[in-house]
Amino acid sequence: MEGKTREKKFSCNYVDKDVRTIFRPLKIMQTCSFNPKYQFKNNFIYPANTISDVIAYFGVITFLTIMIWRITDILFDENLRRYQTLNFLYFASYADSLFYSFGYIMNLILHFLHSKDSVKMILIFQEIHRFIRKSASLKNIVCRNWVALALMGGFQSIVVIYLYIVYMHPPWYIIFYVFYLLSPDYNTVYAICFMKLLLDKAVLWNVNLLLSLQGQRKVLCRQMTRTYGQILDCFDVYKNVFELPVSTYKIFIC
Repeated sequence: MEGKTREKKFSCNYVDKDVRTIFRPLKIMQTCSFNPKYQFKNNFIYPANTISDVIAYFGVITFLTIMIWRITDILFDENLRRYQTLNFLYFASYADSLFYSFGYIMNLILHFLHSKDSVKMILIFQEIHRFIRKSASLKNIVCRNWVALALMGGFQSIVVIYLYIVYMHPPWYIIFYVFYLLSPDYNTVYAICFMKLLLDKAVLWNVNLLLSLQGQRKVLCRQMTRTYGQILDCFDVYKNVFELPVSTYKIFIC
């Protein structure tokens, strides 16, 4: 019965202004990873639309094209053919291409599978935020998310510029190849930022509980219990959305 009530409550996809402000930099992160799973339009949140699908397809097709170009360049490079021991180089190139291509294809599949879950996760977080909030920390949260986005974008730009300067103007596909290899990191940073948001809410929930037990603040037991359940639900949806892409990406880079 409670599940049906909760599902009915989340059928309204209106998003408050402060929640939109919190998630605006995080949404940009997903776009930079070529995996935008939701959109904000007229104060409402919706699953991925046609534009989001085009961005996801564009990321996969472009990366696969660059990967094929890279393999072809290695195979027909006359300078490399002069060396006798190239078997390991070929094997490493094939394995590298296979693993990262699989990652981008998985990214595309999860784009469609987890779009509604991503919307649900934000709506659950909004319900938690409406009850447990600290107005003084809102600016810090927004600033933290923008700083995370800026640091990730700055790191990606520095790596590309460094590669271009140090390696004396390598072929253009190498620049784009490195750029695309770093793009999934945005999704990992997104996952970390969202986890930090949930942990902050869990801490505030415990603070409210302690203050109520000490008689310093009056809280509704029913509302506290419901919010606790919503925090657990949000963690469950979070695990479903981020566990596979983050863990798989970690395996690939280790």
